[in-house]
Amino acid sequence: MAQPNTTVTYSEGGLLDRFPWYVQLLVLLVAILLIAGLLDYFMFWNWRTEASKMNQQAQQLRRENQEADIVRANIHEYQTRLDDLNKQFDTLKVRLPEEREVSNIFDKSKSMMKASGLKLVQFSTSGKDHEVPQKYYTEVASAVNVAGSYRNVQDFFQQLASYDRILNVTDIQLTRSQDRDQAAGASVVASFTLTAFYISDANRKALEASQAPPPAAPGTPGAPPPAAPGTPGAPPPAAPPK
Repeated sequence: MAQPNTTVTYSEGGLLDRFPWYVQLLVLLVAILLIAGLLDYFMFWNWRTEASKMNQQAQQLRRENQEADIVRANIHEYQTRLDDLNKQFDTLKVRLPEEREVSNIFDKSKSMMKASGLKLVQFSTSGKDHEVPQKYYTEVASAVNVAGSYRNVQDFFQQLASYDRILNVTDIQLTRSQDRDQAAGASVVASFTLTAFYISDANRKALEASQAPPPAAPGTPGAPPPAAPGTPGAPPPAAPPK
């Protein structure tokens, strides 16, 4: 029989105690992850952003370095080609005579025709008014007709190709020779234009101007000092303020 003054109390658990243990564990894990995410966001976000920017900059620098390597390779290739062209140009300059030598060149070509067994029929050189001036050279053309065999014509062209002066052969025409030439062993008549080249005074000035280094800008090492006011070539004095 119960005592009349005895009090019975009941204790109630927390909110999570009403759920199974695995639900409580899941809620605990979610809470831990949430706290870790907040700590990561507030403590390491700036560092992560800075690291991402630095990574992007590093990638950009790598791309620029690759482009610079390509540019350096192209510059080296262009420099090599330029050196080769300059060497060829220097060789051509040596092979280009002066104006007074043009007549000797044509006389030499006549000697080569004779040595090749060709008969000279016509050799007319254009006058001074018909010369064609270019920037670095001047052309002098001659109309030539020779009679001989095809083999003789071929030998003559081979001698021109090995000549130490530049001679250009254009407008080549081969026709059957007349009967009297056929009897003499000349089976064909070759007509062509023989062009010689020389350097005039204007050409030489253009060559010297193309090889002269550009003038240094004022203020750079090696540049001449600016002229004093009042001397030839000096800039005009500034206008006084109003």
